Amino acid sequence: MIELTVLGQGENQEKHGPAIWDAGFRPFFFGAAATGVVSILLWAWVYAAGGRVPLQGMTSFDWHGHEMVYGYTLAVIAGFLLTAVEKWTGVPLAVLAGLWLGGRLCMLPGTALIAFAVFFDMLFVFGLFGMILWPIVQAQAWAKCDILGKLAVSVVGQCVFSFGVLLDRPDWVRFGLWAGLLMSVGLTIAVARKIVPIFIKYGLENAKPVRNIRALDWSSLLLFTVYFVADLTRASGAWIAWPCLALFVVLTARLLLWHQFGIWRKPLLWGIWLGLLWINVGFLLRALGAWGMVIPALAIHAWAYGGMGLTILAMMGRVSLGHTNRSVHRHPVLTGWMIAALTLGSVVRVVFPMVWIEHYLTWVVVAQVLWVVSLVFFLIAYGPMLWRPDAESDAHIPKRSCGAKPVGRFGVAT
Repeated sequence: MIELTVLGQGENQEKHGPAIWDAGFRPFFFGAAATGVVSILLWAWVYAAGGRVPLQGMTSFDWHGHEMVYGYTLAVIAGFLLTAVEKWTGVPLAVLAGLWLGGRLCMLPGTALIAFAVFFDMLFVFGLFGMILWPIVQAQAWAKCDILGKLAVSVVGQCVFSFGVLLDRPDWVRFGLWAGLLMSVGLTIAVARKIVPIFIKYGLENAKPVRNIRALDWSSLLLFTVYFVADLTRASGAWIAWPCLALFVVLTARLLLWHQFGIWRKPLLWGIWLGLLWINVGFLLRALGAWGMVIPALAIHAWAYGGMGLTILAMMGRVSLGHTNRSVHRHPVLTGWMIAALTLGSVVRVVFPMVWIEHYLTWVVVAQVLWVVSLVFFLIAYGPMLWRPDAESDAHIPKRSCGAKPVGRFGVAT
């Protein structure tokens, strides 16, 4: 379903210059992790210490949402997609990363450079779209255009957000943020459908065959489309609640089909599995929220913190190992700790407020600390390998087992 195979690209490219520009995942994974740390530290200062984000056309909550959806998450998506096509390295990759970084710097509190931030962010999303589109057009791989549709929603969302900021339209700002968040959730579900069975197959010794069921795949796609349209058009609660409840059932059934007890010995596997479980819980909470039974913020953070947070962190670790010629069977010692910290943070951010609402501020701050800790651990454990050249063949483990895939696969390290 999600697979970009662009033949003849990247496999034999001669690499020059710093290793950070050798593949798309390198600068964007490192940059995303660093942004995740800085943005949440600033958000903790705003949320708990009374700080302010004096940016034109947006509230502090809008700033936080934008930096996590279009700053952090979209950077990771860019890293996956650019690794998939394996065409853009060196100077073109550095220019795109520079546009993304320019947007992040101009979004910092106190810079008063919101117009420049909008300029950089718009150039970045259109540049990313073009860099994914061009290899598909060259190879006439029209069957791969499904990924472009999902990416196009993020482009539109960023544009709506940007014009909402410049024209002082809060409704546009919120629409752009919500569209970006929901499409990030949808893209995570679609990518997981492709790569989780592969990760399990090559990541576990004596793994049982893992397969997808077409009925679950198509029903999840249809249900998500109905929910996506209903939520963005502000349909009645029933149009939101019932598709979300059905998505919880369908996606949980698929996740249980993927489960094998061996994954609990592999932090990068159980991190992805738990992240997908949190996405499912997010749909359940969204249904309950539409019926007025829980506060809406719980669904948002079940998706963004527990769901995409865990899934992205584990996938970044997996791809960083496999695509730098390292064994995915021997991960850095901090791997388990970074996944555990974010797992605990997910419980604190989503579950604890439902039980002890009177301590809501405390739970938010604790979750922020655990988020920062997990990404700092990632930067310590995986950051150096993103800046260094690929490792030599790792411990006589066959290359496919180490995580390499044929050229052009969608950001996977199997």
